Amino acid sequence: MYKPLTLAAFVAFILFYTHSFAQDQDILAISKAKASKKDTKTIKIISLDGKKRELHFMPDYANHELNISCLKDTISIDDFWGVPAEIHVLDNRFVQVIYEVRGGSNLALGNMLIVCVKGNKLYEALHIIRYSTWDSGDLRKYKVRVVFQKPFRNTYQLNVAVRDYVNILAHPEENYYYTDYNTLRFDKKTNLFYNLKSRVYDTLKVYQPYTGQFVKQPIQGTFPTILLGEESYYYIKDGWYEVQRDHYINRLASHSTSSR
Repeated sequence: MYKPLTLAAFVAFILFYTHSFAQDQDILAISKAKASKKDTKTIKIISLDGKKRELHFMPDYANHELNISCLKDTISIDDFWGVPAEIHVLDNRFVQVIYEVRGGSNLALGNMLIVCVKGNKLYEALHIIRYSTWDSGDLRKYKVRVVFQKPFRNTYQLNVAVRDYVNILAHPEENYYYTDYNTLRFDKKTNLFYNLKSRVYDTLKVYQPYTGQFVKQPIQGTFPTILLGEESYYYIKDGWYEVQRDHYINRLASHSTSSR
């Protein structure tokens, strides 16, 4: 049993520790809020129908989100990691966003997004994995290099190099080094970069980021598709989905429109 003096000292220590921890959390939250405000940017571009537009890039480091807005449209990335995104304007009509993603144990991950505007609407023209590195003793490195090319034969295109390297110590027969080159052309009807279309009539497991679970959904139709090495993506409704093994798809960003 605690003696009264010992108990009082213990309670005082707990109160001090709790107060100090709360102060540290408050300082961290204030620091993240200041960094989010400092890294907020406004970029001016020309829409695909020739109008001047402003895009607002708003990181939220506390909630691991990156929000991109134009007029009443917003694209939200909800697995954004706390590293400032790189933003590049391409030919005054597109904006390339390079950002880091929360990967996991032994996994480093980064994505690339290209956005444009047409008819007062914000488009996810391209959204792909830029690189992934898995290192647990075994090693896998996947990297995509994208070169934007100004109008060629009256359209835009992306020249893409894909490199995929695998080194598994216990199974050297599975090791490989793969290099591939692709061209993604811009479709003026859909306002997307892709290299083929896929017919999909299946029930797929769609990842729900806010619940952390997969929900089965029937997916039917013909969809713009990006195929880059072993990675592939479908554009369904208004966003790009990463296609994973075993009938899983993962949406890379969400798209919302304000009624205001």
